[in-house]
Amino acid sequence: MRAPALHTVLGMRPAWFCFGLLTASNANAEPDAYVERPLALCAQVGLGTPLGFYGIAADYAVHPNISIEAGVGSGLVGTQVAAQVRARVAQLDSNWLSLGVGVSEGHYEHREPFFGIEYAPTVVDRAYWANAELSFERRTLGGFQVRAYAGAGAVFAGERQRCYDGDAGTMPCSGSARGLWNPYIGISLGYALKI
Repeated sequence: MRAPALHTVLGMRPAWFCFGLLTASNANAEPDAYVERPLALCAQVGLGTPLGFYGIAADYAVHPNISIEAGVGSGLVGTQVAAQVRARVAQLDSNWLSLGVGVSEGHYEHREPFFGIEYAPTVVDRAYWANAELSFERRTLGGFQVRAYAGAGAVFAGERQRCYDGDAGTMPCSGSARGLWNPYIGISLGYALKI
């Protein structure tokens, strides 16, 4: 005598049974703020960040764990533009630990130490940066978003215009600015929209 088929025992086909289990578990799951409110408009402040000292950015969650961000800001010597991709890699309660990589561009004056305004700078006309950062972020279902971040950027393209020359200050110079680097730290506050 043959054993009854699995779908006969379950009273439904196995595929529908599995689908029922998945939808039942999803129905009880909490809504995800990055899905419900994917677009956030943010204001940022910091030291040496890809957007400079302050700026504004749009942050779009293309996936619950991946965001793309682009913005414009102002640094010590002019306008900065930046874009990055960020992956949320570990959840800590309602907060996320994220890793980001991106590019930025703008006029740059390299000073030693990094933020020593009294030191004569090496001046780069347009510096193009590759950036990497670690951030701690949270987005709520009410729309509030906060992100604290720290990272470093390295110049991968750009030409020196003036160089530091010890006691003589700066003098005209030329050559690639590649390899100059800078640490940064910042905070971003924003509001996420339903779209």
